[in-house]
Amino acid sequence: MGGDVRLGLPDGLAILINLTSASDRRAFQEQQLNRLSIPFVVLPATTAADIVPSELSRFRNAWARPLRATEIACTLSHRRAWAEVVAGGRPRLILEDDAVLSPSLPALLAELIDRPATEYVTLETYVHPKLLSRKKEPLGAEGFAISRLYRDRGGAAAYLLWPDGARRLLAATKTVLPLADAAIDLAPGLVRHQIEPAAARQAQFLPAPAVPFDRMGTSIIFTEPMPGRGSGVAWLRFRLRRLRMSLGLLLRRLRASDAVLRQVHPAADIGWPRD
Repeated sequence: MGGDVRLGLPDGLAILINLTSASDRRAFQEQQLNRLSIPFVVLPATTAADIVPSELSRFRNAWARPLRATEIACTLSHRRAWAEVVAGGRPRLILEDDAVLSPSLPALLAELIDRPATEYVTLETYVHPKLLSRKKEPLGAEGFAISRLYRDRGGAAAYLLWPDGARRLLAATKTVLPLADAAIDLAPGLVRHQIEPAAARQAQFLPAPAVPFDRMGTSIIFTEPMPGRGSGVAWLRFRLRRLRMSLGLLLRRLRASDAVLRQVHPAADIGWPRD
């Protein structure tokens, strides 16, 4: 789809990750993105059935807890989007198909895509406070600011990614494939930023009148039962990996002397316009 000439949004700016079977969600996003004049392409999401059994077995037990096949498939979908960012050599907006966007997002994107020396910017808020720099840098888009993000505790529904950041994420997930949001939060060396107020939110965290839930469907990621932890040796491996991960996050916290925990509130205009 063509870009917004007035705002200078390039063709194919957004990569929309969508299961082919989730036609309701795709219709919702197509309507939303067209309404906002955000150019996009659809990336058919990886499914559990697409994963080679040997690869599924390898990834299922390589992180800090056993992973569902649907969780692995979700991260593989994001990984394909990251590869697209590297191949295209330009920043791209990566969206999951339940992201609800602020009408102010197009102007914000027009400013962000020209931002130098940037790797990753999340547009999303979540239910937990985030570890952010005390200092906020005001942006030209009215009412928005950007902060350094040191730790995020969930959410990979809407983020802007540059090629250097994508390369770091791909390198960090060659042998270990956490949940998509955890992969982003844990990737070594990735410089992360947060938009405040948030310009996107997952539909499940919005009040019912704010989005047409009847057209959204239900995510299948967590419908699969959690795999068991296996033997005592396997349990110990998971515990040791979690301990190593926790120590790394603690060291990051200690190095971030200018950071504070604060809740990121969504922009007041996030929601679906009612007829």
